[in-house]
Amino acid sequence: MLVTIHQPNFLPWFPFFEKAAKADKFVLLTQCQFERNGYQNRAKIGNRVYTMPVNRRKDMAPIIEKDYVDYETNFSNILSTLRQKFRTRDSRGLLDNLESQVRCHLSRGSLAQINGIIISTMLNYLGIDEQKFVIDRETQAVGTERIIEVCQDNGASRYLAGPSSRKYLDFDAIRGAGIGVTLHSPQYKIHTLEMLETYGLEEVRNIMEGYS
Repeated sequence: MLVTIHQPNFLPWFPFFEKAAKADKFVLLTQCQFERNGYQNRAKIGNRVYTMPVNRRKDMAPIIEKDYVDYETNFSNILSTLRQKFRTRDSRGLLDNLESQVRCHLSRGSLAQINGIIISTMLNYLGIDEQKFVIDRETQAVGTERIIEVCQDNGASRYLAGPSSRKYLDFDAIRGAGIGVTLHSPQYKIHTLEMLETYGLEEVRNIMEGYS
C-alpha cells in the first residue's frame, strides 16, 4: 500500500495530483498548523498568486479550525478572473464544476471543508479514483511522528514523499517503523489549469492513468 499525505491546498497545481494518481491512498493532513503565506489559502497560477482571505483570530490554529472570510464572494471573484485567462472547453469545464460543487456542498466557510471539496472535484475531473481520498484524524503527534502515525492508520507499506520533505522529515525513522520511502519527482511543474489548457482533458487523463 503506497500512501501519500498532503495539506489541503487551495486550487492545487498539477504535481499535487501526480502524487495522488501514483498513490493507493491519498490522505489530507488537516490537523497540522495552518501555514501563513503558504498554499492552503493561495494558488500560484502562471505569474499570479490568487488568495482567499482567512480569519486571523486563530493564527496558530490547525488547518481544521481555519475559516475563509466571505468565501462565496472571494471564490466567485477568483473564478471570474480565471475564466478570462483560461478559455478552452476543458479548463472552463473544471472551473464550472468547481463553482457548482462548492455552491452545492457548503454551509460554512471552513477552509478544510472548502479545499476538500475543491480537491475532490479536481480529482474526479482528472479521472483519479476519489475512493483513495481520505482525511486524517485528530492527533497529538507532530512532524515525522505524525507522518508515521498517518501511514500506519492507513496500512502503508511505503510512503510517497514530496521532493522537499527530506528537509524536514526523518526518513530513517519512517523506515525504522517498517515503512519504505519513495520520493516523488514531478514531471509537469505547472498548474492544473495550465495543463488542461495546454494538453486537453483527454491527454491529461491519459497522463494520470499512466501513473497508476
